[in-house]
Amino acid sequence: MARATALHEVVWRSGDDAEVVDHAGRLLHVMKHCEGMGTSLRQYEHAVTVMEAHARHIRVLGPTAERYFTAASLAQYLGTQTPAWSDDPALGAHWEGVRMSYLDLTDRADRCDVARKGLAAGDWRMTWLAGSMAPELDLRAFRDLRTLRNGRDGEP
Repeated sequence: MARATALHEVVWRSGDDAEVVDHAGRLLHVMKHCEGMGTSLRQYEHAVTVMEAHARHIRVLGPTAERYFTAASLAQYLGTQTPAWSDDPALGAHWEGVRMSYLDLTDRADRCDVARKGLAAGDWRMTWLAGSMAPELDLRAFRDLRTLRNGRDGEP
């Protein structure tokens, strides 16, 4: 689907159309899980291009729980996977640069506030992040929560 729709071109040219950018984020999230069943992000030859554009657009559009979740989950994926279609060290550095862009987004105060509010409201995405990816990615939005839990549980 990403190849047939030229996803990288659509996202690159979408400007700051929130509907297009958020839908692209959902597609990128799904592509993380497509290994062996379709085009995964690591198999998609335009993955870096589309994710760079996506990160740039969500930076401009501002924070939402969905955008926070997408940025965190893509950052985690990019830290554990590498492009399957190239051994070029420059591409690997570019891949890591996109990962850092997503992590930077999750570290911004306005986005941390949205994540915390989502967690307090019971948003399943924030609950899942807080319980699974927050420690691995050291997500600032959930650091205080971990400190409180560790102190309450008697853990160091």
